[in-house]
Amino acid sequence: MTNERRLFLPIEVKTRELSAKLALALRAVDRGWTVYLGWSGAIQSLAAHSYSGVYLEKNLHPARANLFDRLRRAGHALLALEEEGLAVLNYDWYVTKNIRFDMLERIDRFLSWGDMEAEAICRRHPTLAERVVITGNPRADLMRPEYSQVILQEGAGYRQKYGRYVLVVSSFSRVNLINGTLDDFARNISKRVSLGPEETAFLRQSLDHTNAIFQAFKNLIPGLATAFPDTPIVVRPHPAENQKTWSQYASNFNNVHVIPDGTATGWIAGATAMIHNGCTTAIEGTLLGTVPIAYRPVVSDRFDVPLPNELSEQALSLESAIELTDKRLKGYGPELSPDHQALLKRAVACTDGRSACDRILDCAEDVHPTSTGRDSLGKFYLENIENRILQTINTGLLTAKSAVKIALGKADGFPSNYSQQKFPGLSKQDIDTLIESFPATMRPRLRITRLAPHCFRLSA
Repeated sequence: MTNERRLFLPIEVKTRELSAKLALALRAVDRGWTVYLGWSGAIQSLAAHSYSGVYLEKNLHPARANLFDRLRRAGHALLALEEEGLAVLNYDWYVTKNIRFDMLERIDRFLSWGDMEAEAICRRHPTLAERVVITGNPRADLMRPEYSQVILQEGAGYRQKYGRYVLVVSSFSRVNLINGTLDDFARNISKRVSLGPEETAFLRQSLDHTNAIFQAFKNLIPGLATAFPDTPIVVRPHPAENQKTWSQYASNFNNVHVIPDGTATGWIAGATAMIHNGCTTAIEGTLLGTVPIAYRPVVSDRFDVPLPNELSEQALSLESAIELTDKRLKGYGPELSPDHQALLKRAVACTDGRSACDRILDCAEDVHPTSTGRDSLGKFYLENIENRILQTINTGLLTAKSAVKIALGKADGFPSNYSQQKFPGLSKQDIDTLIESFPATMRPRLRITRLAPHCFRLSA
């Protein structure tokens, strides 16, 4: 058992991460790894109480410092990437806020989306440059022609259900808040990443700009619904934002649908037109071969997110957005220029050649756990039960009866609305169904074992 190579893959946002993490897991099993996949809270606890292996974290947020230290003490090697490392305000600001020296120092390798991200990190932290490896991201793998079957099938299902539809992607989690105010949000971010006064002021001003765009998007929805009354307008909120805001605007129009379910890439693949502002989904749309529309009624050279907008056709007013959408609905749209293709390749490393999954597994095979660790699954089960009871307490829904059910494994617990919005649960059927949608070349023979709610082992 201790000779197994173990890879731990936590998932925080199911709709964004599951397909890509599962693709990485399948490739890892094919290369001889045993993989632990599931809800981040369960995987963190499992890793702390199992034989050591390689743990892949989704970002270097300072709040993960204690987790990294705990996993180090358990003997694990640590890899990290930044899921939101593409659509950034500017790379220097991104590194200041997201890639702190003390966090980069805690891990063995940082897996970069591409040259742009890697160069910015190495420029800020030259003494740790050897820890930065350009791999791309498994999410981009799934948009390559040879692997895109799962996304295209999902998109075809949406087209079959809705016909031709216009997709409006909301990326306003920083301002369309579930709890608190913009001032609260700015203070929390400033405190968490130790921003100075000037950096805090910059953050607050950027939030004001984003909020102005958000307010304009609220007017975009009725504008599109009125201009195209026979065309479904699908609004896809960010997994971490207040979805009720959009539902309120949709209630007045029969052709507006607010749908948080499904993957962003699946919705993009099925859409006739896609509208965004500074969103990663625009880059994903470009990787799928479409040119999105960037709705930019408020423009700032200082605070706009450049890359997604540069790869898009520009709409600087509501009238322009309607005009460009009308052209898409009539079958007209631009193609990606050679300059934009070159820009995309600098941002995303794995658009061709070796896949991100294989490059990441090369890194996993290049780092080594510092000890074999100990297998204390009993402690994992107890800690996992405790975590789920604490989550249920936080919702105010805990009763003596529900606590007993959780302890006996007859209930999964009740996560907070915010957590449930990001990760509504994971079953073996979810995994089996997704695997069946992958191309046959991506599906090795494997066993899937449920270890705990939302936590699975995949092995040959």
